[in-house]
Amino acid sequence: MIKLKKLITEKQELGGAMIEKIRLLTSQNAHNMARLTLAKEMRSKILMKNYEALMVLHTKFRDMNDLKDARNRLDKDLFRIAKKTYSNYDIIKSVF
Repeated sequence: MIKLKKLITEKQELGGAMIEKIRLLTSQNAHNMARLTLAKEMRSKILMKNYEALMVLHTKFRDMNDLKDARNRLDKDLFRIAKKTYSNYDIIKSVF
């Protein structure tokens, strides 16, 4: 039997403090950490592990150019889930 709770989901609003934290990380050129922060806030274990692995590779190679395609593919999932989850998605997307 399908529970009604799973069928009706109301979008949440990401708090202003968290949006500001993500904005600051982005302005400090910590783009991967900003994405990881959003993934943690959404409690997406898969995305968290993937962004952590991306950060390890970025530290190892000291170059993000070769890793941008991988990050773009992860971003598609991250922002798709964020759009379904948060009512203030446009504000969230604008701070990246």
